[in-house]
Amino acid sequence: MQQQYASPSPFFDSENQKHPLPKDLKKTDLPTRWFNRENNLPSTQVHALEISMDGRIWAATPTGLVCYNGVTFETFGPKDGLSSHGIRSLAIDHKNNLWVGTDFGLDILELNSHEPILRKSRFKGTIDSITIMSDNLAILGTPTGVFSVKKTGKFKSLNVCTKPHAQITRTFRDEEHALWIAGPDTGAAYFQQGKWHSIPANIQNAIGAPSCFAQGPEDGILIGGNSGIVLYFKDDRQAIVIQSFAPVSSLLYADNLIWSGEGDSLRRISIHGSTMTYIDQLIPKTNIRDLRVDEFRNVWVATDEDGIARISGLRHIYKSQEQIDIGGILSISPSARGSILCGSRGVLFQKNQKALRGIKVWDAVMDANGRIWAATENGLHSFTNSMDEQPYLTHESALAGPGRCVVNFKGYLYVGTLRGLGRIDGAGTQEVLDNSGASLGYVYSLHIGPHNDLWIATLGNGLWRLKGDIVEKISAGHLTPTSNVYALAHSKSFEMYIAHDDMIEQIEPIHSHQNFLIKTPEPVAAWSLHCPGNGRLYAGTSNGLVVYDTNAGSMLHRLADGSGKDQWEFTTSRSIQAHGKYIACGLSSGLKFIDIDKLESVKSPPAPLLSKIKWQNTQVKLKKNFFTVKTGKWRVEIDLQFRWYLDESDCQMQYQLVGFDDNWSSFEALNTITYTSLPEGRYRLLCRVLSPIGGLSEIAQLAEFDVAA
Repeated sequence: MQQQYASPSPFFDSENQKHPLPKDLKKTDLPTRWFNRENNLPSTQVHALEISMDGRIWAATPTGLVCYNGVTFETFGPKDGLSSHGIRSLAIDHKNNLWVGTDFGLDILELNSHEPILRKSRFKGTIDSITIMSDNLAILGTPTGVFSVKKTGKFKSLNVCTKPHAQITRTFRDEEHALWIAGPDTGAAYFQQGKWHSIPANIQNAIGAPSCFAQGPEDGILIGGNSGIVLYFKDDRQAIVIQSFAPVSSLLYADNLIWSGEGDSLRRISIHGSTMTYIDQLIPKTNIRDLRVDEFRNVWVATDEDGIARISGLRHIYKSQEQIDIGGILSISPSARGSILCGSRGVLFQKNQKALRGIKVWDAVMDANGRIWAATENGLHSFTNSMDEQPYLTHESALAGPGRCVVNFKGYLYVGTLRGLGRIDGAGTQEVLDNSGASLGYVYSLHIGPHNDLWIATLGNGLWRLKGDIVEKISAGHLTPTSNVYALAHSKSFEMYIAHDDMIEQIEPIHSHQNFLIKTPEPVAAWSLHCPGNGRLYAGTSNGLVVYDTNAGSMLHRLADGSGKDQWEFTTSRSIQAHGKYIACGLSSGLKFIDIDKLESVKSPPAPLLSKIKWQNTQVKLKKNFFTVKTGKWRVEIDLQFRWYLDESDCQMQYQLVGFDDNWSSFEALNTITYTSLPEGRYRLLCRVLSPIGGLSEIAQLAEFDVAA
């Protein structure tokens, strides 16, 4: 590289471009899963991340190179031929070779086979940064300068801005193939068209010592420093600067936002015109080392002491309603003045007014006079505003019990309680009894059906229907006299669906055959149901929102979150409501809105792949991925990899050894597949994986082998 120097000076006013930091930055809780020692990560200090072209996640740690394939973590170190267990930097080239910078040199792993093939470089020394310029050329940032290295092992030192041995902490290649470097002596500079270009001094002063780069919007380059971030343009466009909360250690541009690891937090910044603005804080109290985004739009976060965080790409499917201080949401009730939210610590209504603070409110409804009636753990209450709360005093046994549901129906107010079903009108109160004069018992849910009848769901006393003044028991389908009935829903074409016990079924019409039946492994099939038509049924369960295809009688998607932080447990039969293009979901963790179109657009997962095959107590011949062994007492263990990073912890596999198994196995957790001492014959191991949110993968052949006498 011939040394020439230029210093472009885009219009920039450091004083006008800096904006004051917000005093109270909003904390946003996105679905996040953490990986640490419990997942066999050898160290919770992670220096860098990289994603290979085959989808595997690689992590640089002080105790080895770590690979995550969607099923297991595997660690590589000196025992596998690496120069050192201290891994500092990573980069992947277009031929799927992983360049590994260590404390003592450069290693190159060829990844296009089941086992990585190591190619050592002659370069020795600590490597803090690697940037791939082409399939055969990489740039290394080291404490003693910047070097170009070819895959053949040849390397040479490069002079940077007349500083041949300056410390280089970060290197980067932008979309125009310009090489960027950062160091304490060089500042930020880039090499393009045979020239080194230094960043103007006023910009360097505004952001402090540069530490990291990322590709930004509109061909701009994001540069993070000790005191700020700049969106820098190599032409004459004005640079945009924002003061940071703390020194910036990593940057990423995703979702049209800047993700900034700074100090002990991950924050996001929006860009509007010539202004950058902090909008929220995502991960507090941990130092961020590196950021990556994968094909599923997950953001992977390397931290200094907490391992790896993965912020799920499912964040695009749903959003949380924040600042609802009434606990878990038990009911979402539409009214003429907006939705009424009932929670475990009160009720929210009419422009965020709160009432019944500290009381568990199961359901509420507004009458024609604008008065709200609430079924609570403490009985029935009514109010028009937070200053007008009144308990409904009655000697009627059914209405005196803890409330569960309430509905306006044909001029009456019906209230379901643990003691029965009560009815209120202008003349007073009375209990609704069955035809024998007995109480209906624990009334859990009420539903106005497609033919303007009132359906009564009980726990332990089956399903009832109020038709005129007659209360009749429903015995259709798989219902029993003692069924626990949790939820009901109907479609625009008058199909009625019920969730009872461990099943969901359709009754069309009453006393006729059932067309749709789902039996679940959970004791409660669903707490809530919603039927928009078009062959879809949404079920709120103890483990997420499930989308069923009512025509095929099968599950399409299950939206849940296995992070342990953001529970997707639905609460009652009133906890799902349509809300424009969203479905509003009342959960034990709060209120969420799911974009159904985006949920339905989730693609099927990829087919699983072979990770490892291990033979024990036998001699093995291998030719073109075909194994041959002798009959005898031996064992084979086969591990798969599944590069699907949305809900892999909840996925299950099914396999069949063709030539031995007559049928597919039952579904089970992703694990090692083992066979022992098979008889003479030819075998093929087939496998497929079921993802709750994505459905069933294609069938993959993991291995093929002969057992010879």
